[in-house]
Formats: sequence, C-alpha cells, structure tokens
Amino acid sequence: MAPRSAAGQIWPHLPTGTPEPVKQRQNSLGDAMWPSLSREQKAKEALTAKWQAEQKARSKRMAEHLREINERL
Repeated sequence: MAPRSAAGQIWPHLPTGTPEPVKQRQNSLGDAMWPSLSREQKAKEALTAKWQAEQKARSKRMAEHLREINERL
C-alpha cells in the first residue's frame, strides 16, 4: 500500500494517524510550585479537618459523661 501524503512518502517507516493521549503520571508543574493547592494536599487537609471534628465531638461527649458521673456522686 503506497503512502498517501508527502510526509508518508519521505518517512514511510513512521506510524500514521493521531497518537493516543498519554495520561499524566506525575504531578503538574503547578502542583510542584504550589503544593498547598494540589488535589492531594486539599484531600489531606479535608481528612485532617474531619478527624479533628470527630475528636472534638468525642471530647465533648466524654466531658458531658464525666459531668453526669460527678453529679451522680
């Protein structure tokens, strides 16, 4: 089968067509320059905030239970 384009005639050993898009494997330049704005950092901060809220709620419940125990004594 003969190449149809001029480039195909000059370089017949090269593949033709559009290449498949390559998925990004590493962090972007923006993530490297501003790591506090990266998706990973935001997810970590959200997880930390959730954990702190849970700890605060547990502490509040424990303090309430201790007050109830003190009142009973």
